[in-house]
Amino acid sequence: MPRISSRRPTRACSLGRACCATRTTSATCCGRCATRSALEAGELYAAIAALPGDFRDVLVAVDITGLSYKEAARALRIREGTVMSRLYRARQQVVRQIEGG
Repeated sequence: MPRISSRRPTRACSLGRACCATRTTSATCCGRCATRSALEAGELYAAIAALPGDFRDVLVAVDITGLSYKEAARALRIREGTVMSRLYRARQQVVRQIEGG
């Protein structure tokens, strides 16, 4: 079953400009938000890469690939409850890595 809406929130620029919140082309954007987004993406990918393999596999399957818990469990050959607990722990570790690093 496909997702109906994205879980990703629309973010405004640090300067509060509407260009970033309305997702217009980067040519009309202030530029600061694009640079910050690139840095945040780099930090996020590094934090995901630092995860133990089991946690990383579940995080990628659910949050990046977009599989449901049931689909991820079937693909990874683990129980659905294991998917949920590993995903929870993986997300916690990513947040700690980004906030602490």
